[in-house]
Amino acid sequence: MTRPFHVALFGLFLALVPTTSPAQLLLTVNKLQKTLSFSGSDTGLPADVGSTVWESNQGGPFNVSDPIASLFDVTGNTIGRRNNLLVYEDGGLEIVLDFEQTTQATLNGNGQTQSYLDLQPESIEILEASNGLVLPSTTGTGWSAITVSVVPEPASAGLLALGALGLLWRRRQNAS
Repeated sequence: MTRPFHVALFGLFLALVPTTSPAQLLLTVNKLQKTLSFSGSDTGLPADVGSTVWESNQGGPFNVSDPIASLFDVTGNTIGRRNNLLVYEDGGLEIVLDFEQTTQATLNGNGQTQSYLDLQPESIEILEASNGLVLPSTTGTGWSAITVSVVPEPASAGLLALGALGLLWRRRQNAS
């Protein structure tokens, strides 16, 4: 094998390596389709007030999304009326889920998607720039942090393109 082929394989490997552990929730922001989705799972106890909040540092005014409860399958509890993504002007994000009881709940991202075009244009820009942001749980017990992944992420797309170009170049060399 020649060097371009190795570069192509390495680029494909890096583009396909998962970036989060399977025991936590991942919020995926799809910039092309303008949708949100959750994958992974997490188990914890809501706070005494019945809410669980995941948030990055935020301050100032915020913009609230449509309800996001449909993006989860829940066992052991029920998601209540307040279940939104909040986008703050300073770049912070917050996910709020109210639960009907204070019993243990397991959240599973069900892969369904929801448009985020209900947000204001400034909030969409902030959301789409939040790749890699980690939202630790600030209320409740036992919840893991939620990681934000924006796709297509430019670095991964670049590595994938580099790998494809290396494969094409290799084919051309073999055809000669």
